[in-house]
Amino acid sequence: MRVVAKLLVVVLIIAFVRSNRNSKNDKPAPPIEPSAVIENNGAEHRLYRGVKLLDVFETLPTSAIDTLDADTRTKQHLIVVITVPLGNHKVSDLRTTFKLRNGQSFVRKWLPVNDNKNEIATGVFAVIDSVVSCSTEIKPSASK
Repeated sequence: MRVVAKLLVVVLIIAFVRSNRNSKNDKPAPPIEPSAVIENNGAEHRLYRGVKLLDVFETLPTSAIDTLDADTRTKQHLIVVITVPLGNHKVSDLRTTFKLRNGQSFVRKWLPVNDNKNEIATGVFAVIDSVVSCSTEIKPSASK
């Protein structure tokens, strides 16, 4: 049920962004620069501080999001966009570890969409703003 709710949120956000793009009176949004870019294990993590989630969505290609995870317990967010090149490889699990200023950390597991034709898995996370770094572990599927 939680997956269905998240998918519904993604669909609604994408529809909202598309309707805003099609408005004749709107000027194109200025490019948004990440406050930091972290690369590890082939994954790129773009961190956006002080930016609204919808503004980040406008910078992403249509239907490019495989996972959306938003922490709604706080008003201050750090938006993290993670891209993982898949190529011809099947991935069974992606685990992103977020490290906080106080030394603690938390992990989010996510997966690319099964019919991902972009050959890139993209996860968007709205996490608490005390996150200072992150890394993603890529677990390939067992070959048969």
